[in-house]
Amino acid sequence: MKQFLSILLLLISLKLWSTYQVRDIVIFENDTLFMETHVGLGNRVDSLFESYPNHNATNCFRGYRAEFLIEENQLYLTNILSCEFPEDRNKSDLKILYEELYNDGKVLVQWFSGSIFIDGGRISYQSRNLQIYEKQINLILNKGVITEFIKINDNNIHQSVYTNNIDSLKEFFYSHFNWKIFNDTGLDSLIVLVNIDSGNNRKPNNVKIIRPSDMPLLRNEIERVIMSLPDWDSIENFGITQRISWVFPIKLSKELVRNYSK
Repeated sequence: MKQFLSILLLLISLKLWSTYQVRDIVIFENDTLFMETHVGLGNRVDSLFESYPNHNATNCFRGYRAEFLIEENQLYLTNILSCEFPEDRNKSDLKILYEELYNDGKVLVQWFSGSIFIDGGRISYQSRNLQIYEKQINLILNKGVITEFIKINDNNIHQSVYTNNIDSLKEFFYSHFNWKIFNDTGLDSLIVLVNIDSGNNRKPNNVKIIRPSDMPLLRNEIERVIMSLPDWDSIENFGITQRISWVFPIKLSKELVRNYSK
């Protein structure tokens, strides 16, 4: 029971950590896209959201979401809203907040220079903490003015059968595991927690045995088997290889020893 509770707490913590955040949106060429890059509010403090009751919600740590517009090669801020707008009607008055910068319902984001990423459209890939969209754009800005536009069309997205079907992963593991090593522990059963990271090729990039923390021979054998997987996810987002982590529970038991020992 204690072992089960430990695993349950781990899985809950992973779920909380990986909650998708409410993202800022940007209107570009009559299309609604998402801002992957946080450009800030130009050091303006809006007291409207300091007392916002849900500003610590797991999907809205900032307590607000912003709306932007790309027009005539410039990035404008057009709205700052609570995460639950329009239900609670909490919305900033840009004319008051950006008095000297406000013009015709919008504010030039002149406080930001650098690279920003925006995306949208159909979801091409989704894991517990990553969404990749079919439309991806990289913009280079100088004080809010767009100086370079890069459309990204060639993300490498490869999904393995082992991440789509945990039964396939377990079957591979059980068929390649040296069961004598487990049998020598004298245990009736054991739940192993394995963290597997992806990399830039279609193989596991790194394996970490979360538990057990001792039993070096057993840990080494688990790592050997996982690293020998013939296929694994390889994912790019905005043309950059992503390190994605999976945590899998694998059960070892005397019953499995009888079923898989050769």
